[in-house]
Amino acid sequence: MQKSKQLRFKDDKEGYCNICGEYSQLTRDHIPPQGCVKPTTVELRTLTQYLSKPSAKPINSQSGLNVLSICGNCNNNLLGTEYDPELIEVSKRAVGILRAQRELGLTLPDKINLSIKPQRLVRSVVGHILAGKLPIPGQPLISSPFSDALRNYFLDPSSNLLDKFEVYYWVYPSNKQIVISSLGVGSALGEG
Repeated sequence: MQKSKQLRFKDDKEGYCNICGEYSQLTRDHIPPQGCVKPTTVELRTLTQYLSKPSAKPINSQSGLNVLSICGNCNNNLLGTEYDPELIEVSKRAVGILRAQRELGLTLPDKINLSIKPQRLVRSVVGHILAGKLPIPGQPLISSPFSDALRNYFLDPSSNLLDKFEVYYWVYPSNKQIVISSLGVGSALGEG
């Protein structure tokens, strides 16, 4: 049995924060946040690793992805204090319902409604999406319409959820995870 360990990437201790863009001491973001219900041991590898060496042994992790990519303010004050508590609470409630179903043999409806604070929940998810992108050492953030819109939404608590941005929640049934960052899918067919 392969020993479990965290997936770590070669990274600098100082750099540009993946969220606010300020150059400072970087902190490690845990994806999912540490307070969420711990998943069982998962296999972690990048898409490049998965495609180029599919038979290579992946790294097993008991704590998800751990990336040195955001400043202390974005990690501790915004994510940790303002937004992650809502994601953690929703995660724990969902797991509690699923455990009750399994342990008591209950049949649950297809949909269960939970009372949530949607802006805080979505900002937590958006913050971890931004934090999960591996920074380019010594390089400032690359501006793109989608990433800039996510950053602006996360950093401005008075802004509304982005148009055409949808968040879905489901139980992930596998211990295999593939990290895909900055993936784009296009069509060479054009509009007809």
